Amino acid sequence: MAGGERQETVEAWLAKQALLELCHAYCVAVDRLDRPLMERLWWPEASVDVGVFAGNALDYAAAITAPNDALRRSFHLVANALFAVEGDEARGQVYVLASSTMVEEGEEVETLVGGRYPRPLRPAAGRVALPPPRFLPRLRLAVFPRRSARPGACGDLSPARSARPGRSLVRPGGRRILNLRQRGAIMASDNFSGPWEDRLAIRELLDTYADGVNQRDAVIWGSTWAEDAEWNLPVVPGMESVRGRDNIVRAWQEAMALFPFAFMATSIGSLHVEGERATMRSYTAEVAVLQDGTEIRPRGQYDDRLVKVDGRWLFARRSFRPLHGE
Repeated sequence: MAGGERQETVEAWLAKQALLELCHAYCVAVDRLDRPLMERLWWPEASVDVGVFAGNALDYAAAITAPNDALRRSFHLVANALFAVEGDEARGQVYVLASSTMVEEGEEVETLVGGRYPRPLRPAAGRVALPPPRFLPRLRLAVFPRRSARPGACGDLSPARSARPGRSLVRPGGRRILNLRQRGAIMASDNFSGPWEDRLAIRELLDTYADGVNQRDAVIWGSTWAEDAEWNLPVVPGMESVRGRDNIVRAWQEAMALFPFAFMATSIGSLHVEGERATMRSYTAEVAVLQDGTEIRPRGQYDDRLVKVDGRWLFARRSFRPLHGE
C-alpha cells in the first residue's frame, strides 16, 4: 500500500473509531443523566425525532437526562455500527438496545426497547457531533417484572447516584479523562493481536453479519462467508455442521422463516490475526419471536476462524455455544 493511500486508510479508520466512541458517549450520557456531556455530542443545528420526542437536539438532551426519582437503572448498548466516511462527512447506522428499570406502583418493572439509527454525521469545531437522527424501531416493546437483575448491574441511578458531577468521559474542549477505576488499566491486551487494519476490518465483518440478520437480507449475510465455510449450530437439529456458503445461506433462510422477528447484537471478546488467517471469540445477544408468539432472548458465544480472500476477510468457520436463554 502506497504511503498516501495508507494515510487515507488510517484517517478513515480513525474517523470510524471516533464515530463509534461518539455513540458510546451518547449511551454514557443517557445512563448517567449527564446533560453537559449529552449537549456536547450534538451538531448545533440538530433536531431529533425518536417517536416519543420530536424537536431541537438541546431540548432533547435536557429531557433525556432530566432527574427521575422513579428510574432505578438504565443500560444502553450500541452495536453493529457501520459508517462510510467521505471527507468531512460520514453516513452510517447503529443499532441500540436500551433497558431501564422503573418503579411503578411500588414495583420495579423493566422495559426493553431497541432500534436502528440511520444518520449522517459531520465534524463540528474539531470534533464529531451528532446531526439529526431518526429512530426506527426494530424491537417490540417488552415490559416485564424484574427477575434477577443485580442492583447496580445496569448502572444504578438512584437519586443519591444520578448525575454526579465529574463523571463525564469528556471535558469541555474535547480532552478525554478516565474513570479512576480505569486509570492505568488501558494497555495492550492479550485478547487482541495483529495489524489494526485487519482487526478493524474483521470488526466490520461481524457488524455486517449482524446487519444481515436484522435486515433479514440473505445477500448481506451471505457475503460474510467464505465459499468453503463451515457453520456449526448444535442447538438446531440438522445444523450441527453445515458446509459450503450456498448450503449455509439456504439453511439460514429456512431457519429465519421460523422467526417472524429476529434481532442480533454482537461484541468481540478476543481476536488474533496472523497473516491471512485469524481466530476470534465473539458474543451474541438476540431477541426473537417464534411462530406462536413466544419471545426468546438467547445469549451465546461464537468461536470463529477467518480467512482473507482477495483482500477481504470472511468467515471460514463459525461454531456456536449457548450461554444463557433458549
